[in-house]
Formats: sequence, structure tokens, C-alpha cells
Amino acid sequence: MTKKLVIQKLQEYKHNVNEERKATARKLYDYYNGDLVPHLHELLQRQFEKDYDMMKLRPRVNNIIDFVIDANSKVFAAKMEYKFKHENTQIIFDEFVKRSFFNQFMDEINKLTNLLNLTLVRPVWRNERMEIDVILPQIFDVIQNKENSTQADAIIIEKNYKDTLGNTQILYYYWDNENHFIFDNEDNIHKVANNDNFINPYGEVPYVEFRKKVKIDTFFGFLPYELENIQDNINILLTDLNNLIKFQAFTPVVIEGWDGKAFIEISPSKPLCLTTNMHGVNPNVKTLDMSGTKIMDLWNHVREQITLTAFKWNIPPSSFKVKSTIMSGFQLRMENVKLIEERARQIKIYEVYVENFFKKFKLIYNYHAKSNLDLIPEDEEITIIFGDIKIEKTVDELNQERDSDLKHGIKSPIDYIMANNPDITEEEAEKKFLKNLEYMSKIKSAEQGFVPQIA
Repeated sequence: MTKKLVIQKLQEYKHNVNEERKATARKLYDYYNGDLVPHLHELLQRQFEKDYDMMKLRPRVNNIIDFVIDANSKVFAAKMEYKFKHENTQIIFDEFVKRSFFNQFMDEINKLTNLLNLTLVRPVWRNERMEIDVILPQIFDVIQNKENSTQADAIIIEKNYKDTLGNTQILYYYWDNENHFIFDNEDNIHKVANNDNFINPYGEVPYVEFRKKVKIDTFFGFLPYELENIQDNINILLTDLNNLIKFQAFTPVVIEGWDGKAFIEISPSKPLCLTTNMHGVNPNVKTLDMSGTKIMDLWNHVREQITLTAFKWNIPPSSFKVKSTIMSGFQLRMENVKLIEERARQIKIYEVYVENFFKKFKLIYNYHAKSNLDLIPEDEEITIIFGDIKIEKTVDELNQERDSDLKHGIKSPIDYIMANNPDITEEEAEKKFLKNLEYMSKIKSAEQGFVPQIA
């Protein structure tokens, strides 16, 4: 790749940078991780401008974004299994899953994809083994295909590096199907280790797209701006409520005719002593009655906003009850039917994503394999088994199920004994059953007034 072509690629990249999209993604990521207060300060500062510092508002936040995202991201919540035709591949991938915490990564990827609409996942060869990298949309841009805007001709990833003195260097990693190089803010080209010609050794971009929904019109799709807006409004309303309670805790003082030349501290434990103002007039002190403001009306409005948001995101009303009640397994399933359906919808998509991940995994692993004996066969495919999330049944439900099984001959008492004692054989279970019958017979006879002799 010539330097002229590299510069051309840089110009294309700069033309495709979308800072607004990246800023929104950063904000949503902060919200999900609980870093809401700095953004709330910024919102209040814009709202009240010069008066903000003087008002000394007490910020109050309630994170609903992490609540709704976690509830709707359960694809990898149950036990996962990955099966292969070739034993060697099974050993290689099982070791990778265990060592890289693959399932935990997938669980986080599921959440972040639902939050940000898109994440990139890279199976990467590092430290003589396969690892996994997750790239979020706030740190990458793409050069979109001119004929199909949902496709990317190139991906550019931004990474920040800090030295021990606190100096920051920003590097950009460029990938397309043929080329790979690194550049900085001043368009200086940096060498890639063992790659002086800026060639992509894999022949394709080594990243897999994970998406909340199938892409239709653009590469990035649309971020959940509605969630951002609702979270901002709830935080502002809660801050208003917090300060309204503060104002109603004591009667605010109103001073007429004060010229503001001195600092006045208002406290229940200190008298308010005022001198004449610059015109020689004594200020007139009054009190302001704030008790007419209905705190519960504002609180109910906040709760309504939270409930409506959660309802739209499939979360059942019982999640907002202060007092919990015991529910049967059937009731729990009915309460969470929307979340169960949403997980089933996502599983169909993620099955394809994990298959795509393995294809990239196989490509990169085989490129770096030390010998042909270590290669993953070209015809190898992955089979993904998504575990079911079990909803525990109540004792009454279990008893009804058992009685029905015994009545209709679906199961025998021996089956239940073996299920409760998995280490015993069928013969041992049968002996245990007969012993239990003998014991129950003795109890029944004792209740009737005599103990029979059993041979």
C-alpha cells in the first residue's frame, strides 16, 4: 500500500466521523455504568445558567437504564454449550471458552448491544493464544459502502494511551479487507509489527458485528435516544422533588429591600440580623409558605414515567411493588411472558452472530497455528445450545405434578427416589421404597392401636 493511498484512506475516514453519535453512545454507556451525576450537573447548569451554583441544588438520580437493559438481556443467562464435529476443535474451543471467560463476555456483549444497538467483537491472537476484544460504537467509525450504506468498506478504531506522566496519545487502527495500518492525530503513519506493507494478513476485517436488530438503512442504526431522554427527565424530576422536600422542611425567608452587599446565612439556629441598605432603608423580612406544593403529585408523576418506560421494555408491574408476594411458577411465567418472548427473539439472532464469531475465530486461529496438526478443519461448524432459564415451582405445584405422574403411570415411586438420590442404583431405590412402605405401615397401625408383625 503506497503512502498516497494511505492518505486517501485518512481523508475518507475524516469525512465519515460522527462525533454526535459517539458522544451519545458515551453518555448511554456512562448511564448504564451508574455515572449519572456528572451528566445531571451539566443538564442543570444549562437549565439554570448563572443561578445554578447559588441554588445549591442536591442532585438525585435513579438509574432505570441498567434496570431495563439487564432485564431484556438474558440470552446467555443459562448454561451454554458449544458442539463440534471434530474432537480437536472441541478441545481448542472449550479451552478458549474457559480461559477467556467467553460466556461472561457474551453476557456483557448482549447487554451492551441492547444498550448501544451495535458492538464489534474480535477474536484476536495475543500472547500466543486466542483472546476476545469488544469494541463499542463510541470508539470506532466506518467508511460506509457507497452502494450499500448498511455495509462498511473499512473500520477505524480509536484507542487512547497514557504514559506515566499523564500524557495522552490517540492512535487510530484502520482495517479493510486488504489493508491494515495505524495513524495518529497528525496523520503520522505508525508501523504495524511484522507488517511493513500495511497488509491485512487475514484477507477480511477481523471483527464480527453484534446488533440489537437486523440492519436496514444505515450501518450504525439508531441509538435509543428515547431511553436517554427519559433518564434525563427522571433525574431532573427527582432533583426537583429532592429540593422541594428541602424547601418544605423549613419556611424560606424572603427579604425585600436588600441590596445584596453582604452574605446572609439562613439557618434555624441563627437569628437573621440585617443592617440598613445603601439607601438607609431597613430591609423587610417575610417568610414564604411552600406547603401548598403537592409533593406526592410530583412523586406519582415520576413513578408513572418509570412504570411506563419499564412496561414498554417488557418488565412486569410486580417488579415495582414494595411488598413482594409468593407467586407460582405458572404465575411467574405469565408475568414475564414478554421477557421470555424477547429472549427467544434474540436467541435466533445471536445464533447467527456466534456462528460468525467462530468463522472469524477459525480464520485467525489457523493463520497463527504453529503446525498443520493444530489447524481447525475448514469444514468445521459450530452448534450452539442455548440453555433454558428455569423458573422454580412452588411445593404445591411440585406435589400436584408428582401425584399426576404417579396416577397416570408416567413415573413410578422408584423414579422419584432415584431423582432425589442420584447416587443410588435402581435396585437400591426399590429396597428403599419397600422399607418406606414398611415404615408407613407401622405408623398407620400404631395410629389404629396395634403394631403388626411383618415377616
